Amino acid sequence: MLQPTDEQQAVIQHDKGHALVCAVPGSGKTATLINRVQYLLNTGVPAQKILVLMFNRQASQEFKSRLDFTLSFAESPEVMTFHGLGFKALEQLSKLGHIEKRSLANNHDLMRYVRQGVAHHTRKLDRKARQLFSKADILVKKTLTQIEQGLSMPSEPLSTLLKSKLQSRFGLDQWMSFNIARSVLDALSANGLITYRMMLTEPVRLAQEQELVAPILRGYSHILVDEYQDINLDQIQMLRLLISEHTALMAVGDMDQCIYEWRGAQPDYMLDEHFSQEFPGYTRHALTRTFRYGASLCTAANNLIDHNLKRLPLVSTPHDDSLETQVCVVRGKRAMADEISDWYKNGVTDQSAVLYRYWADTIPLQLSLAGKGYPFRVSSKERSLFNNRPMKALSAWLHIAAEGKASPDDLISVFSFPTLMIKKETLRGLILQLLQGQSGESVAAQLDPAQQLPFAQRWSCVQQWRQIDSSEPVEPKLKGLQSTLGWAAALMDEGDTEEANEQLKEMDAVILDAAGRRRLTILQLHTELSSLANNNHNQDGLLIATIHATKGLEWDNVILDGLEASRFPRDDDKGDRLIEEERRLFYVGMTRARKRLVCVLPDSSEPSQFLAEAGLFSITPETGV
Repeated sequence: MLQPTDEQQAVIQHDKGHALVCAVPGSGKTATLINRVQYLLNTGVPAQKILVLMFNRQASQEFKSRLDFTLSFAESPEVMTFHGLGFKALEQLSKLGHIEKRSLANNHDLMRYVRQGVAHHTRKLDRKARQLFSKADILVKKTLTQIEQGLSMPSEPLSTLLKSKLQSRFGLDQWMSFNIARSVLDALSANGLITYRMMLTEPVRLAQEQELVAPILRGYSHILVDEYQDINLDQIQMLRLLISEHTALMAVGDMDQCIYEWRGAQPDYMLDEHFSQEFPGYTRHALTRTFRYGASLCTAANNLIDHNLKRLPLVSTPHDDSLETQVCVVRGKRAMADEISDWYKNGVTDQSAVLYRYWADTIPLQLSLAGKGYPFRVSSKERSLFNNRPMKALSAWLHIAAEGKASPDDLISVFSFPTLMIKKETLRGLILQLLQGQSGESVAAQLDPAQQLPFAQRWSCVQQWRQIDSSEPVEPKLKGLQSTLGWAAALMDEGDTEEANEQLKEMDAVILDAAGRRRLTILQLHTELSSLANNNHNQDGLLIATIHATKGLEWDNVILDGLEASRFPRDDDKGDRLIEEERRLFYVGMTRARKRLVCVLPDSSEPSQFLAEAGLFSITPETGV
């Protein structure tokens, strides 16, 4: 670390009591925290009296590695996540004989209990009521969401929902998944199992019921919490167990970078009205000087985020050693393509990223780069987004047409979506019979009457696609297939939330649109999608990601694309709180750049309001600030 700034030095040498450290992007907060730990050790605080809590396991491991390197052979304090701390407390209670031993339920255990719960609760409904709910697989997903994000109690009883003339599948599913989740949690507890979230909630419950946990956890004199803006109620309750009159908390974060409210984060916890209530007498510090980017980007970022009403008065300024950052605006995909081509020519793609609000918006660029043979990568958090049943089925249909034959894996994919409600083991046996030459009708006859015709029709489609000329245009063929299979309706039931359903539907539409606009053949689209799958393992080249997946990261060159007014902010975000979260997301995206930020105006539609708020409309397109 460079010589600490005066702001950093004040944090490092903070004397007594609680502290809230508000840090702008790139202000060196991690290095400051490490120096803070070193300072505490040098002033005689024992390592075992210091606890560092990080947001996730990866951040915890990286911080621990840097801390150990800095401290060399000195004893290092504990560095862990909130979940790790909760599990440690449960293990200690078990060793003391206060509770039975708890084990973390693996995915197999959890899915088994959830599927049993779905089957049990749906059996209790009469046939008419059962038809109103989503399919079993969807109820499984929604139950898992209830379990991991906290039980969301329905506002009305089931009897009222069933009698309503305006029956909402969302409301009915919420009722069902809530009750299934509650029974699953009871079953897990009875068998000594806990979920990931229960690693936080179970110690809190035991503390409230038996006052057992607090004495075990209250051995620390100094607690440091990173990414405090992303803290949720479960974690606040854990902190309450940790803090005693002899404990000093130092919370570090940036309210302007809170982008996870949809999973429980509460940026309001950093406001004085909340923080002073939890941790009275605290001192507020600010790290306002960024080492990452220069004055132009500081100005644009400050202009943007100042439109948020609920925030701390934090203004970023460049450190003397910061490089100047060029901020520019270009119009349209052609100009963006030219920018990316220059990156490839100049060999700077490893230090470059293209960021989007929605994953669906990344697909045209991925297809284009794959078609040109340019190496690129997607973030590890988002590799699985293409690994879902609709996209697997789409790829399988293309593979069948391109190869003129169907592999067992292809058939599993095309028979799994849209779902025919056939158990996976049964489906594998039926597919084996088809591959051995039995007719679709004879194999279908082994199924329930309601499944026979759809199964036979699906096999008929496979036979037809084996005969298709792969040099034909792909768009009309796929649209015809999807119409036959009821693809659109099935997409709306595939995700575990309404937004996820929309995203799956949009991914599918973007692929079809890109294929039609570029007049791709079946073989060409098959080749490009196969290339995308291979890119899941790429570690080099240009990064393509959503902004949500890139917080805490930085690159020399960053492009922000997908900046239509109807998409960023989300067109359903009319409330001030939701608009502010979207603005914070844009702020996070633009502050990932070190040397060059390029914002792409849409070709013809209205651009995002955030560009004007950042003061970027005054820039002539293709001209830097």
